[in-house]
Amino acid sequence: MEHAEYDTLENGSHLATVQGLQDVIAIGDTIEECRKDLIEVIEEWIAIRLQRGFAIPAIDGLMIDASSRPKKLDLSKYYGVFGKGDLKKFEEFEADTYR
Repeated sequence: MEHAEYDTLENGSHLATVQGLQDVIAIGDTIEECRKDLIEVIEEWIAIRLQRGFAIPAIDGLMIDASSRPKKLDLSKYYGVFGKGDLKKFEEFEADTYR
């Protein structure tokens, strides 16, 4: 939060951004509301980036690294290999993939 930059808008509300966190913008009627909104926006921003496998930039040398987390593979192209309807073999193959 120490990297947050706050501006007062013409209507008296406040806007916050964080340099290096693209598309992170928070707005509030007061500085406190803006700060609370910024925390929520950053949490959601991180969750979405993790979910989609996007990189999260380091801030002050601190990183969130999800690269070691296995990604769910699309195994639909292998479906015919195991025979239609043999879901158990399909699931076993998927389980072996993540070991």
